[in-house]
Amino acid sequence: MESEVASEVPSGSGAISSVASSRFGHEEGDQAEFIEDDVSQGDVLSPEDIDLLVEKIKNFTTLYDLRMEDFDNEVVEIIKKFITSPNENILTIFYDEDMLVASLGFPEVDFDDIMYFLKEESESGSIKPLTPENFATSIMFGTMDSPVEGSILRIFETLYVPIFLNTTTWPDSVKGDYCSNLNLFLSHMTDLRYKIAGLTAIYVPRAAVNIPFNVAIRDKRFIKRIEDIVIDWTCQIQVALNDQDQSRPYNMFTPIDEFEFWKYRYENLCGIKAQLENDDLIRITHILKANQSAHIDRFEEVISHIEQALLEAKSNVEYLQILDDPCKEFELVESPASS
Repeated sequence: MESEVASEVPSGSGAISSVASSRFGHEEGDQAEFIEDDVSQGDVLSPEDIDLLVEKIKNFTTLYDLRMEDFDNEVVEIIKKFITSPNENILTIFYDEDMLVASLGFPEVDFDDIMYFLKEESESGSIKPLTPENFATSIMFGTMDSPVEGSILRIFETLYVPIFLNTTTWPDSVKGDYCSNLNLFLSHMTDLRYKIAGLTAIYVPRAAVNIPFNVAIRDKRFIKRIEDIVIDWTCQIQVALNDQDQSRPYNMFTPIDEFEFWKYRYENLCGIKAQLENDDLIRITHILKANQSAHIDRFEEVISHIEQALLEAKSNVEYLQILDDPCKEFELVESPASS
């Protein structure tokens, strides 16, 4: 399963305690006293409030094939500890095989999907105590699937990147530097996610799609950022073309192994070719051409070799396929005498 849900409700100014406002910036003793006040607030929850918060967490939990009866007493007790303890800031809920498990940390076992709840910190740095009234503004929650890198990528692309791109309070230079680093991070994360499967995936930054063409070609900082991305694309494609061992999942001992490898390579190269026909990617190359960027020449030189590599892979697949059935028959032979 590969779907992610990430929800975050930013806390408003009304959620900040007036006590915190009056004591913020005072001496260490006052700050320690404020933290003690926070701790004491966690002890005043009534049993009814705790039960209500438990129900909220249960109702917010979204896992594949989740049933309410899976929340046994052990899970509920851990949820209650998360609610009442001022020192516990994260709760995770997941299935360990067929059993629902709650943990006050990140699990060390494999999981298909996981729900997390993260308490927000107050201005003093202490963890905000939960109440039924402040639950929506004091908790960040969401789900993550396995493999985790896919979830991280999806959450960043669909949630955090649009928020960042719409931010208008940062200076242009700061936002530009951050955007450049963010693009490279997402490019490497995309590469990692698909490289595990032996595939080459090209990341196209959202910011490059949204900016008008006539604005983009005059923005030197923007040009520098997309040049960095195109350099990354060039390296990825060059590796895919040159390193024929990068996606071999096993050592090749038989013609069947060789056949499977070339079939695998052909599919990967077809995927690269299809990605290069993406309208947003083509738009980026047009922007760089309009600026006479030297990096676009190198990129186009590298991709010009894809067609030849595809023909080679296709030819090898066609000829090796002739040996596929005879080799499979040999695998069934138990001894030379029976052949």
